[in-house]
Parts: sequence; C-alpha cells; structure tokens
Amino acid sequence: MSLFWMMSGLVYVESLQQALFIAILAMIIFSFLGLKDGVPFYFPVLLLLSVVPVWKVLTPYLQTGTAVTVGHMLQASGITSVREGYLLIIPDGTFEVAEFCSGLRYQIVGITISLLYARQSGFYLKETIVYVAFASLLAFVANLMRVYSVVVIGHLSNMESEIVHDHNMLGWTIFGVFILIYLWGSQRYLPIRPAIEQTGGDGIELADGTKRRNLRFTALVFFATLTGPALAFFYMSGGAETDSSRVELPSTIADWKLVESRLTSWKPDWLQGNSVVEGRYSDGVHRVDVFLSRFSSQEQGREAISVLNEVYDSGVWSRIYRRVTDLGQVNGRNLIVEETRLKAAGSDRGRIVWRWYNAAGKREQKNIKAKLLNLLGTLKGNPEIDVNMVSYDLGADEDQTRIKMARFLPGYLAAVEK
Repeated sequence: MSLFWMMSGLVYVESLQQALFIAILAMIIFSFLGLKDGVPFYFPVLLLLSVVPVWKVLTPYLQTGTAVTVGHMLQASGITSVREGYLLIIPDGTFEVAEFCSGLRYQIVGITISLLYARQSGFYLKETIVYVAFASLLAFVANLMRVYSVVVIGHLSNMESEIVHDHNMLGWTIFGVFILIYLWGSQRYLPIRPAIEQTGGDGIELADGTKRRNLRFTALVFFATLTGPALAFFYMSGGAETDSSRVELPSTIADWKLVESRLTSWKPDWLQGNSVVEGRYSDGVHRVDVFLSRFSSQEQGREAISVLNEVYDSGVWSRIYRRVTDLGQVNGRNLIVEETRLKAAGSDRGRIVWRWYNAAGKREQKNIKAKLLNLLGTLKGNPEIDVNMVSYDLGADEDQTRIKMARFLPGYLAAVEK
C-alpha cells in the first residue's frame, strides 16, 4: 500500500495519496490490535475520508441530475424555460449549474453527520446504510430547492436580487433546515441502542504471546510503510527543464499561417507547464486556436492534470456539454479527444475545444489513464507530459467547420509531437 502511495505521489494524485495514507493508518491499527480488538478505532480513522477530495468524481453526475430535475420543476411551475446542457435559460436571464452548484458540499456534510449519528445511536450495518442513503437523498433535494429558489427569485426580481449573484448563505440555510428536521425526526422516532459494548476491566487486555506477535507484525508494517517515501524521494529528485522540453509553433502548417502568438478570445484556465506555447492559425477563411503546455517536471500547484484545470475561463464562457470524440487516424495513430462545447456569456457565439494528453509516447484523453501513462513514463525515466488543445469558433455550417479543423491536425501534430 505504501508503494501505491508513492506512485500516486509521483503523478500528484493527491486525493488518492491522502486516502491511501488513511488506509495505512487503519492497517497499522489492525497490525497492532488485530481485526476484532481494533474495531472501536476504525470508525474515527476511516471517517477522515470525508475530508479527502476523492468525492469530486461525483460532481458531473450531481450537476446533471440537478440541471435536469430543476428544468422539469421550472416547467411544472409554469415558468418558461429551456435547458441546454448545464444552462437553465429563462426570459429574464441564464443560470449555469456549475460545479460549485452541484451540491457536493451538502452531500459530504450530510453523509458525515448521518454516519456520526448512526454510530452514536448504535445502528446496525444495514440500518446505517439506509440511514446514510436517505441523508444523501435529502442533501440532493436541499440542493434542488436551492437552485430552483435562485432561478425563481431571479425570475420574480428581473435578475436584480442579490441572491441571484450570491446564494451561498441561502444554500446552507436550506440544507441546515433539512438536516435539523432529519435529526429531530431520527431522535424522536428511531430507536437508540448503545454504540459500543464495553468490556469489563480497564480496557483491552492482550496475552503476552499476542503482544509479541503484534509487535513483530507492527514493526514489519512500519518498515514496509517507509518504502514508499524512500522510493518517492529517489524518483522525484530530478526533473529539471532541458532543451528537449521546449516547444515552438511553426509559422506555417500547410495552407495555415500563424497570425497571432497570443490567445485573446479564448484561453484555457490551466496550470502552467515548463514550456507553454499558444497561438492562432488562419487559412484566410477559418481560424483555429492552439494551446500546448509541456510539463517536463511537476510539483504542488503546477500539475498537468488537476481539478484546478479547466479548458475555458468560466468568467467568459459557459459549458454546454463535455463528451468523448473519436477523430480517427491522425499521422498513423488514433486520436480520441475530450470535446467541450462552449457558449459565450450574453451571446449565441459557440466554440468547440478538443483536449488530449501525450504521455509515455501515447495520446490519451482520459485523466486517469493519462495519469497512469505519466506514472509509467516517470518510472522509466521520462516524466514528461503534454497538454494539447485545439479550439475553433463554430461557423454557419458546423459539419464543414469540423471537417476543416480535423484537416488541420496532421500538420500541427507532426510539428509539436516528439
């Protein structure tokens, strides 16, 4: 497990690294006390998982569920509305169910509170699962009410209410009311039994032979745990930028010319690599923006793949959808990209962004697989990873625009891929 901790640290998957650290703590308790005697200590240790940011993977599902449900609620209440991806459009304005509006915070708090209550009330395992699941459902409903209330307030106030722009306090108030009613009902109607059966005497007593075996096993676990940090120090003690890590955009690619060396209308909100290039190409009719960030080394706050990275500036653009698109064979290798469709704030202007990674000599659009490829490359002495993006405005004929952009890729990739 220490080796997995080390490998997640090499590619800066901090949430997994923190979760594994908690698992290592639980293993140390098990090695010293055993499975049965260590039971009272597992719950507080594993409860630490609630503060580890591994739950962000649920955000897109919560966003989708919230946007779809609130869209139906608006139509059922007679408010003219259209849902376009995560956007809720009413005659008075447009609302985006962004990641911050997914309700993940309420889920984490609600589940943690329900787990603590179930523990203190002595619920059995099946009772705890049902109780926590209902608390999760309640947190989801509370977030629905928050988003729905904000849209209705915006509709009634012609978008002039302060709550439309700052509804954090409204959300916590609604959630607080829901969870307080839930806890009150639980205390009133659900039976409470002792959470932990106390044993006689002053505590847990272990036989001398058991103590010696546990101490030997604990020592073995301790030294095995040190293996990960030692190897991590060995692999991470390098990564200086070299000439091979630098990249430049060619002035011409077939009939495309580099007309700007800076991006203006669109630019990703991405952590900067060791070498970053950007620019706009034009063939006289179409324009395509490119962004490439090459990471020859990574560190905390400067990671190629991070929850902080986004392919657009949320202050300028809103996301309509995000999906996987297969662009077929490009220069003899398959190219599958993550396609994001954007819409400019206060405008009907649309834009497509294609994003993929290059790690260990392979192209990959999925974050997890790219992390694994980066890990493989790091273990082989090649920690370099590229972040590639190609973006273009949607023309009057979207299909023809896509075809034209796809034809740009072979020359571009031949110039920038190593």
